[in-house]
Amino acid sequence: MVLIVFDELNVFTFPHSRMKKLMNCCTSKFSHTDFTSLNDFEDLLIRLQRIFTEFMAYEEIENRFVMKKLKQKLNQDSTMDDTELICNCHKVDRFTPLMTLFRDGYAFIRRGNADRMFYGVKLHKAMINFYKDFLPHISEEENSIQPLLRNILLKSN
Repeated sequence: MVLIVFDELNVFTFPHSRMKKLMNCCTSKFSHTDFTSLNDFEDLLIRLQRIFTEFMAYEEIENRFVMKKLKQKLNQDSTMDDTELICNCHKVDRFTPLMTLFRDGYAFIRRGNADRMFYGVKLHKAMINFYKDFLPHISEEENSIQPLLRNILLKSN
């Protein structure tokens, strides 16, 4: 029989640390972007799209391989009433509106400085709102979902 070490089964800590690092990169890049510079502006859009594509990929992996399986297991175990937590945690699409905003930004590349600055303010507000929403989501997964996952694994062994 294979010995399972449950600390090694934390599916959130490593990817979330990567996401937090990427969020810091976004913040740093954003704060150093000169929206009057076409190159800076376009570089920011490209970087944001790459970073958020990675975020979306990880969330898709979570949805398919972690949350779906966890929800199925919780549904099988009628004594546990945590399926609502699983359902609500990943119900909101946080990424599509931002990806649309990033793509919309390319229309501002050839516009004047004032338009790009206006877009920058709009983008900054959207990013702040994303961070305010996404950081608690990460904490919820680490502090609520991971223990559920661990408990299920302990019960099945």
